[in-house]
Amino acid sequence: MLTKDDHLKAVYSSDIDTFLAKLEVLEQFNQGKFTCKYCKEVITRNNLYAIIPMPDKNVDMCCNRPDCVLSLSEEAK
Repeated sequence: MLTKDDHLKAVYSSDIDTFLAKLEVLEQFNQGKFTCKYCKEVITRNNLYAIIPMPDKNVDMCCNRPDCVLSLSEEAK
């Protein structure tokens, strides 16, 4: 769950593969195994908006659809 005190981190699009590899999810990402937490659309490099850390050390992802971005921002309230 997100809170107002969470720190946002940014990753350049040119560094996304390295970042996903550090999270040990690059192969899954490349295979299209991640879906948006809110709308269940398959996440790609073209629609990835956010990578959301989860308590169990896994990640969720959010696509760039406006309603999904709004849902993500409301979750931090």
